[in-house]
Amino acid sequence: MDRRSILFFFSATTAVAAFPLVLSGGTVTTLRVGMADPEWPSAPWHLLIQWSESAARGLGYLIEHGHRLLGWTVGVLALVQTAMAWGVLRGCRRALVVLTLLGVGLQGLLGGLRVLYHAPYGLELAAVHGAMGHVVFALLCLVASMFAPTKDTESVVYSPRADKLNRLAGLVLLLCLLQLIPGVILRQFGQGPIGAVLVAHIFLALAIAFHVLLLYVRLQNDDLLVHRALKMPARALIVLVCVQWLIGPAAWAAGSGQGASSGQVVHATMALTATVHAGLAALVLAAAAVLYWRCREYLQPIAVAEQEYQKGV
Repeated sequence: MDRRSILFFFSATTAVAAFPLVLSGGTVTTLRVGMADPEWPSAPWHLLIQWSESAARGLGYLIEHGHRLLGWTVGVLALVQTAMAWGVLRGCRRALVVLTLLGVGLQGLLGGLRVLYHAPYGLELAAVHGAMGHVVFALLCLVASMFAPTKDTESVVYSPRADKLNRLAGLVLLLCLLQLIPGVILRQFGQGPIGAVLVAHIFLALAIAFHVLLLYVRLQNDDLLVHRALKMPARALIVLVCVQWLIGPAAWAAGSGQGASSGQVVHATMALTATVHAGLAALVLAAAAVLYWRCREYLQPIAVAEQEYQKGV
């Protein structure tokens, strides 16, 4: 294996390890066990050493500390990933890897502050922590995609609509990021007295679905989906959005979105659908980020090709 293949394997492992971290974070929110242990920081091996004591404290304590243990694991993996990629990448790619490491560190700090300052700012910090978790997961997937082996990795496609397609991909990513705001508000605070947050959540979901479909159709019409680097994230994105539209209403019907402080009784169906809905949202954001990055990287206007040809002549 060459160095790039090793980096892809390691970065993919880091991204895969981060997904259970996102799911466990959603479970902590759904089951409202974020304060199962009011002490922070705790050693990563705390749960293993104090297993009998931890088990006696109940399932919530195990879930919350399992989430912390996963956080430590992803943090170490991200640190090693940055060290491995430092000598290989340059410019904005190296900056992206460093930004991802900083994001992982900030996410861990936010989780700790949410515990320490639970009384005055618990729900607010939990909301920021939840949204930031999706962003960091997307960054980890983006880093992994940079090292992904593709048959046409070096081939750039020159298209007359490259600028429009790049802007459309950027709009899809922006909408996915904006969707995090009503999503975490519903999870932590509920929909509000007039349901304005829920309306915004549904409106953004419709906007995302429409623009994802539009982007896919335009890429298909321009025969750009034969490019493997574009085809995989584009297809993943449209499938994930469709599944998310099936899970979202089910999660709401099960009682999700009423707010962590509502006092609502949590049952198994609610916990499962809410966690799956949050996990799918993270995957949608990650796919949108990867597709936008690859559109910017592989789609260039025809004018650029003409300039390069003139330089060659």
